[in-house]
Amino acid sequence: MPRNITRRQLLTNGVQAGLGLALMQTVGKARPVLIAERPGSQADRFAPACKRLDEFITRHMSEVGAPGMTLALADRNGLLRSSQYGFADVKAGIKVSPQTLFEIGSI
Repeated sequence: MPRNITRRQLLTNGVQAGLGLALMQTVGKARPVLIAERPGSQADRFAPACKRLDEFITRHMSEVGAPGMTLALADRNGLLRSSQYGFADVKAGIKVSPQTLFEIGSI
């Protein structure tokens, strides 16, 4: 049974995930599935980091009982990558999509 997480725990975990991305930018081997990619971006350069990030997020969501989430990575020029994980509605089996709306407290 999933346990409830507090906003503080979610924000802390988000910061940890960001730090993990910064540390993992040069490791891994396979290219992740990208939902959005800026034209002309260096997606191949960051593919190993994205794969490791996807693995970390999947494992972490399982550990904290989070049903689903969306992750957007951007730089000063705009969106680099958008990824969706898990379910928007677990009971109905509806997966998180780019159009899924989250409550403001879930950020």
